[in-house]
Amino acid sequence: MFKALLRKQLSEVGTFLVQDMKSGKRREKRNQIGYFLILLLLGCMMLAIFRTAANFLCEPLVMLQLDWFYFAIMGLLAIILGVFASVFNTFSTLYLAKDNELLLAMPIPSWMILVARMLGVYVMGLVYESLVMLPTIYVYQQYVGFHLSSLIFSLLLTIAISIFILVLSCVLGWGVANISVRLKNKSFITVIASLVFIVAYYYAYSKITGFLQDIIKYGETYAKKFKEALVLFYHMGKAGQGEVVSFFLFTGVSIALLAICFLVLSKSFLKLATTNKGEKKKALKEISYKTIKRKSIDLALLQKERMRFTSSANYMLNCGLGVVMYILLAGCGLCFIFRLNLFHLMEFKDSILSVFDGNSEMIALILCGVICMTATMNDITAPSVSLEGKNLWILQTLPVKPIQIFGAKIKLQLIVSGVPAVITTFLLLAGLEVNGISIALLPVIVFLFVGFLAQLGLILNLKMVNFNWTNEIAPIKQSASVTIVLFGAWGIVIGGAVLYYFVSDYLSPVNYLLILTACFVLLNIVMYEWLKRGGVKVFESY
Repeated sequence: MFKALLRKQLSEVGTFLVQDMKSGKRREKRNQIGYFLILLLLGCMMLAIFRTAANFLCEPLVMLQLDWFYFAIMGLLAIILGVFASVFNTFSTLYLAKDNELLLAMPIPSWMILVARMLGVYVMGLVYESLVMLPTIYVYQQYVGFHLSSLIFSLLLTIAISIFILVLSCVLGWGVANISVRLKNKSFITVIASLVFIVAYYYAYSKITGFLQDIIKYGETYAKKFKEALVLFYHMGKAGQGEVVSFFLFTGVSIALLAICFLVLSKSFLKLATTNKGEKKKALKEISYKTIKRKSIDLALLQKERMRFTSSANYMLNCGLGVVMYILLAGCGLCFIFRLNLFHLMEFKDSILSVFDGNSEMIALILCGVICMTATMNDITAPSVSLEGKNLWILQTLPVKPIQIFGAKIKLQLIVSGVPAVITTFLLLAGLEVNGISIALLPVIVFLFVGFLAQLGLILNLKMVNFNWTNEIAPIKQSASVTIVLFGAWGIVIGGAVLYYFVSDYLSPVNYLLILTACFVLLNIVMYEWLKRGGVKVFESY
């Protein structure tokens, strides 16, 4: 029985290569080969990256007789990569597997299911860890010369580290699972976590080169502090160097932690695997028409669109990321206003003013391009009709006009993208001390541009609708309407900047903004009129 469970679990690791996870259908041979080659290429790229890091560290640390520090640093990188790649796999494999209830209903001990699933997580962590450890071992053997004992112990250390990775992945996955079953709205948590990860990634990426250079420059000092603060990982490094006692110490601790982890998980596995996700149970209450808050049709439709948007992390992240950029730009504006020199923003402001010689009109034109480019990152209407999917008939049978449905979708984008854009515009105008007619003109053109994008996305989605998706990622990220709106909007903003370059001798920035305002007013009117006629006909034909 255990062999069958283990075979099933290991086969799931590579299922995505042979099966389309969206449709559930088996991939064609050429697609399987294509996916395999892509993964192979990515793996080779990762190996090359970590080989470069190993080459960067190995020679100077070995010259300082800090071989153990070299293995400790690279081992920690392997642990970070392995845990990062495995923790969410642990969450879905151990606790959110679709066949948990089926397996638990069979005469199979729960600990056996847990062991099989943990082995699946172990394999995943080992694969990612090997992308770091194999180049580490190769570079070391290449530089110091072939040593059989060091080679054997460094390979065995790879196995020991993979056990440690499994422990950390299970602990963190257990924490994620405990939090997940108690959350009411997971979409916002997912969005926040994703944004935090993006910020942390770019911050770490910007600091990693300096960190490695500091290690080389102050190697002995860092090694001494590392040894005092992280004794276990000091022994991990010594084990890679070939120290027998350190190897057995690190391996013994990893195995002991795994045993404790298994005992804890075995007691909570059944509860977490069978706990219904979501909110606490609520007692049924008698509902009277007097207790129900009545809303207008337009407000009810807008609320429906808002709930659809906020209930999907994918929708918010992919079609509303510009809101985060608005917040950052608004923060810059506040720093300019209150003269807060965070991240040297005041020097940046002085540079802008000096470049444009205090020309308010030109600064306003540049701001217009920056904010409009940010607005292109919000394309909420572009997949909105497709996302109705099989529930479209509900909207079509409601006693509402199609133009009201369109209006709700457009209003949501105006609220989510247009209002923050206008607020950000005012803050930046005040912070950069722009004066004149631009103060009134710029927020208007920004709001009109957002309205243009909202109507353009809706029109394109009506023309290129997709109701046959099995995963919402398809209409959100892979639809033609989203692609055209995104790249088309970029083209419009860049094209507007290029056009002004050629007409700048004849038009002042303010006059150019006035012409753009008139153009977007006209475009918005034309598109709205088409939605009232052609759009309604297309919608009713579905």
